[in-house]
Amino acid sequence: MRVAPDDLKKLSGYVEKLGKIARHTTDREDKTAAVVDTEAKIKNLTGFRDNLRAMLARPSATVKDLVEIQKQLTDTQSELDSETAQWKIPQMKQRKSQLKLPSARKDLAGMQEDLPKSGTHCVNQVLF
Repeated sequence: MRVAPDDLKKLSGYVEKLGKIARHTTDREDKTAAVVDTEAKIKNLTGFRDNLRAMLARPSATVKDLVEIQKQLTDTQSELDSETAQWKIPQMKQRKSQLKLPSARKDLAGMQEDLPKSGTHCVNQVLF
């Protein structure tokens, strides 16, 4: 289950009250390189798209040139949209922490009053 980092400590504390935690591990995944690569690609694609738009506005462009530029502009905008969507995925995941409960018990139902809405939603979705 994924919860906001601030809720993770509270949720873990409540689970500890219910029974013994057999194993606790903390892992990190560094996505800096992927995010920086994607940001650079978005920046380059945005500049290229803007240059293509400027080419479309040139009075000296032939019909053949305009058709080719428009096709390249469409392809570039599609790639830019795709990269922007991919960039948002790690951004959203960064805001959540993951808690794995291999043997969840119904006793967790009582925690709903104590958790913020994001934690309660996760408990309802994952455990019941």
